[in-house]
Amino acid sequence: QVVAHPDDDLFFMNPDLSRSIATGIKVTTVYLTSGESDGRNEAHSPHLDDAAGPADRAAYAEARQNGIRGAYAQMATGDRTSAWQRRSVPTAGGGSAEVDVLVARPEVNLVWMQLREARSISGDNPDSLRGLWDGRIPALGAQLTSGTPVEQPFSYTKDQAISAIADVFAQYRPTTIRTQDPTPGRTRGGAFLDHQDHMYGARFVQAAAERYAQLTDRPHFSVQNYMSYQNTSLPPTLDRQTAEEKLG
Repeated sequence: QVVAHPDDDLFFMNPDLSRSIATGIKVTTVYLTSGESDGRNEAHSPHLDDAAGPADRAAYAEARQNGIRGAYAQMATGDRTSAWQRRSVPTAGGGSAEVDVLVARPEVNLVWMQLREARSISGDNPDSLRGLWDGRIPALGAQLTSGTPVEQPFSYTKDQAISAIADVFAQYRPTTIRTQDPTPGRTRGGAFLDHQDHMYGARFVQAAAERYAQLTDRPHFSVQNYMSYQNTSLPPTLDRQTAEEKLG
């Protein structure tokens, strides 16, 4: 599966994801952006209100990665502290990606592309996947996490980003590609019904899947698109037991 942010897979693709892991098949998740937001990792709720700290996007993105690694380790082994091997690999787009392999279950892989996110659900920020897709910027730069083995910053043009994703498909040879909704629509007022990174990230995945489809030696594959924020206005589709399992 390919998602825009670290946690989109857990929110919008589970329990399909956890069930795939449980079967023992090879499962690889690609995260297009670092999900760095405003760099503040503080909890604010009626029950918890952390003191404000300095913004640190690299550390916040690393914290989100840590959460994902813990979640996948829990789903795959029952131990959220199960070890990962982290390494940097070159991409077909001319940059680098971090690849994490779960040591106890090496068929479970995470690929971090570490591009900058839009930092807004629908705000007009050209320095984003949306701006790159629409041709408003020549290239989109990386937001490296504080603990990543990737050492050098990089940027991708639109074509390079598509090539990087398509090459991941070529290497892992998926038979199912899960991604988000490329056409979620707008409200009557014109606002996006979903996060812009979800929508434009899915468009990059579509383009990469088209290139993957042109390979003559690839396996047959299907593409599944998952709705995201629009789910709040739709009837539930999970039974009580499955929903409780998803929530942990």
